[in-house]
Amino acid sequence: MGTTLEHALAAHADVWIDLNKPDEARLCEVEVATGLSLPRLEDLQEIESSSRLYVDGGALFMSFPVLTPYLPGEPTRSVPVGLVLQPGRLVTLHYADAPIFDQAIERARVIAPRAKASEIFVTVVEEVVERVADVLERANEEMDRISQQIFREAPDKGGVTEQMRRTLRSIGRIGELVSKLRETMLGISRMLPFLAAQAGWMADELKPRLETVRLDVRSLLDHDTHLSQRVQFLQEATLGFINIEQSSIIKIMTVVSVVAMPPTLIASIYGMNFENMPELHWAWGYPFSLALIVISAVLPLLWFRARRWL
Repeated sequence: MGTTLEHALAAHADVWIDLNKPDEARLCEVEVATGLSLPRLEDLQEIESSSRLYVDGGALFMSFPVLTPYLPGEPTRSVPVGLVLQPGRLVTLHYADAPIFDQAIERARVIAPRAKASEIFVTVVEEVVERVADVLERANEEMDRISQQIFREAPDKGGVTEQMRRTLRSIGRIGELVSKLRETMLGISRMLPFLAAQAGWMADELKPRLETVRLDVRSLLDHDTHLSQRVQFLQEATLGFINIEQSSIIKIMTVVSVVAMPPTLIASIYGMNFENMPELHWAWGYPFSLALIVISAVLPLLWFRARRWL
């Protein structure tokens, strides 16, 4: 296998090697064939700019995080992907499933047979940005649906509080998604100036495409900021509705308690059964006490109704 790969690299000046979940043996094989020292997963996970963007032996080493598939019940995660670019060769590395990057790789395969390494690289970056834009658009649509549900739709049979709890979980999931997408765009936005400074050999016709990518990333970052603000607003609105619902419950319990206090007091007084109680031998004592209990319960209800608490 190693010999075949070495012959392939020797036969073609422009080569693209895509390493999808490579094991150590495969990495060593490519290193021997290319003369590169490829980063491992733990290397790509470094967050310092000097670890994500550097030059080694004339090759540009770049990495940025991308989203993993969303799984119900699990937090949204990002995994790093790596790109190693030389004037005549591109190596891409991804150690886990990442739909955004995987789709970009598949799109780049269409032009790979007739394209140079730098053009494949630019295509991969363009497609990643395009996929990020698609996810942001879907997140925006989901935010519109949640906004409609919060401010315009009547609560379902489960009650306001239960519905808002579900809504709050949806908002939190979108907020986490938007945050991870921002990490991807920030990684690309830092990569582009590095590329411009170090890849002077890149063809002039590719530079306008990179400039377009830079402008797209900047606009997507602005849109991401807007979505983050919407997430915060809808989160606060949802918590506000939950607080209102809880306050209504507490108000009802307060009204019930206040209404029940006078009848309880009257019943307690006439239930003491002391021998010298003046009302003990009244012929109308029982109807009187019942009427007094009813009146003492009705009067607070009328007062609360007058103040529009009910």
